[in-house]
Amino acid sequence: MNFFRLSNLSAILATFLSALLWVGTAFAAKAPAVDQPPAPLKLAGNLQFPTIKFNHTLSRVLTISNPNNTPVSVTSITMPNSFAGNWMWGTIPAHGVHRVTITFYGIEGGNFSGNVVVSTTGAGTSSLPISGVVPMPTSIIKLSGSLAFGSVKANRVATRTLTIRNTGDYAVIISGMSYPAGFSCDWSGEIDSGKSQTVVVYFSPSDTIAYGGNLTVHSDADAGDLHIPISGKGTAVANATRIISLNSLTFPDSSFETQTLQITNIGNAPMLVSGVECPDGFACYWPGGVIPAGITQNVSITFSPPAQQTYSGNLVVNSDATGGDNTTFVTANGLIDNSSEGSFSSQLSPPRDYFPPSALVPTDPAEIFPSANGLTLAGNLSFGDVAVGSSKQLYFFIENQTDVPLTLLGISFPSSFSHTGFPALPVGLLAAHYNQLVSVKFTPTSVGPISDNIVVTVTGTNVTATIPISGNAVAATP
Repeated sequence: MNFFRLSNLSAILATFLSALLWVGTAFAAKAPAVDQPPAPLKLAGNLQFPTIKFNHTLSRVLTISNPNNTPVSVTSITMPNSFAGNWMWGTIPAHGVHRVTITFYGIEGGNFSGNVVVSTTGAGTSSLPISGVVPMPTSIIKLSGSLAFGSVKANRVATRTLTIRNTGDYAVIISGMSYPAGFSCDWSGEIDSGKSQTVVVYFSPSDTIAYGGNLTVHSDADAGDLHIPISGKGTAVANATRIISLNSLTFPDSSFETQTLQITNIGNAPMLVSGVECPDGFACYWPGGVIPAGITQNVSITFSPPAQQTYSGNLVVNSDATGGDNTTFVTANGLIDNSSEGSFSSQLSPPRDYFPPSALVPTDPAEIFPSANGLTLAGNLSFGDVAVGSSKQLYFFIENQTDVPLTLLGISFPSSFSHTGFPALPVGLLAAHYNQLVSVKFTPTSVGPISDNIVVTVTGTNVTATIPISGNAVAATP
């Protein structure tokens, strides 16, 4: 009886334990799994940049890999100064890869290093070292050009060209220059990186001695040339001679004709001409000026007779010439042109046979066209209606408002417009503060309006000037 009871108890206990084990296993199978945090993103790429030049750039690629089974959101990517990426936030899919271009900007000199840090939502941060070097920027000037002037006659002027080149990384400011006695130059300003500036250097010896030393350029450059040798020698001037020579003029019978008087200085020193005297019926509108040695000055002489008769006499050139012939004989038979065009005097208001240029210079601002450095064109060249096959003539002034003579190189006329021969071109030197009258003819060949500009080119200030010109070509009346 007791044995039976013990066996029974053992069976009951075994059954209970088996049931308990089954329940535990069932509950364990049904218990929810504990979430594991996403693994950090993986970064790869060589971000150890080599040395780059100032104001240059270099790019490399950063690879970001997501090793997780779920997408990861990137919230920011940070990196040291002088580095920048083309992607800063977004989502990388599960087991996905995103490539970011990292650019190293050489906008300032120095050593740059640190870490690229990628921050995420839930996957923590990842980092990768980054570094690069930019040498400190410099401004360097180089001076070039031969400043060996050689022998120059005393009280004369010779020129040479100095070139200043900026071979550095950023702009350099030239504040001025210093130079030995006898030399001069005057330029200051800014020269951009890789650019150059030419400067005219003058040598004007006052004595018959040797001159020399160094020309010094003052600037904020970090390095380069500060000085360049300069030298010259003054020599004696031969006895000054100013010998005048004039060409002969032949005028046809006319109501209006212009010829060119050539005044040549065949001496060895500058000659000052104070004016040209003309006989009745002839006129000259050049007030005078300095003619250098060996130079010819072209001067327009106009024959504009007030009556139908013979005019003759001597043209007299007044100057400080030490020799030569300052007169030339002119003669012509005057004809009267009663048409509204063709007679020079008919274009003037009020009409007159002889007049100073200043009497004709326009004062209306709408008829004055200034340009750089004192060259001005003045006049009204609105021709209005002109029949095809006919012509009309107007005038304008070239005004030299500077204190030095200018050399007229040429005048460019639009199609259908032309120079009528007054004055004869090229004019040559335009004296300081001198007004040169120029005649223009409009001869249309087809019906329609024309509007353009006349362009005048001179040296001395290296500029051009323009004046508007227009006309309307209409059909000829049958």
